[in-house]
Amino acid sequence: MSSYRDKLAQLENTGRLRYLKPLSGREGCHIKYGRHRMLNMTSNDYLGFGGTGSCMRGFSWNPEIGIPWIISRLDLPHRAF
Repeated sequence: MSSYRDKLAQLENTGRLRYLKPLSGREGCHIKYGRHRMLNMTSNDYLGFGGTGSCMRGFSWNPEIGIPWIISRLDLPHRAF
């Protein structure tokens, strides 16, 4: 099974990483399902995937797709760490 970073790279390559929601401060970006945090990316992770800081400003949340869609694409369990 691929790591979550591999899955995020796949999403970035297909243009789907924009469905992640950016957060200010150290937390960068995270996905939550209920009260459970599924993953967390820092600004360094953004720079690693996008190559520039402008990548962060381009993200937006799409309520039509929602969190379950992202979880299924990342192959993460509904209750992770």
